[in-house]
Order: sequence, then C-alpha cells, then structure tokens
Amino acid sequence: MDQLGSDERKLHAEIQNLEVEFAGDVQKFQKKFGPLRLKVFDNLRTGEKMIFQDKRLKTDFSKKVKFLLYVHKTAIYILII
Repeated sequence: MDQLGSDERKLHAEIQNLEVEFAGDVQKFQKKFGPLRLKVFDNLRTGEKMIFQDKRLKTDFSKKVKFLLYVHKTAIYILII
C-alpha cells in the first residue's frame, strides 16, 4: 500500500504541474492528461483489489478461528462426559 500511495502522490503532483504549464491551452493539457488519468484509474483498481483481498483474508481467518474454537469447545465437552 505504501508504494501505491507514493505513486498516487507523484501522479497528483504531475497533474498539478500540467495544470499550471498548460493553463491557457486546453488541447495540450488534455493530450498530456490522458495517460496520467489511465495511471490513476489503474492505481484505483489495484487499491480496490487489495482491499477486497484483505477483506476476504480477514473473513477466512475469522471462520477458521471460530471453527477451531468450536472444535476445542466440543473436545472439552467430550472429555467431561
């Protein structure tokens, strides 16, 4: 995630520089801005994938923990009987 944040900050700085550099020429700005927009949206998709994977891993982990607690509780119950 740190690399993704770093990339986002660099892209944002480049976009701001383009806004200053091409303030009066919209066509040149759009020509330079197009590739940067693609990079930004690629980074957003990557971030969304990472968040989705993180949620899935947390869910899987909690399911395993709950199962292990259930098995442990069941084993103790059987030992008591």
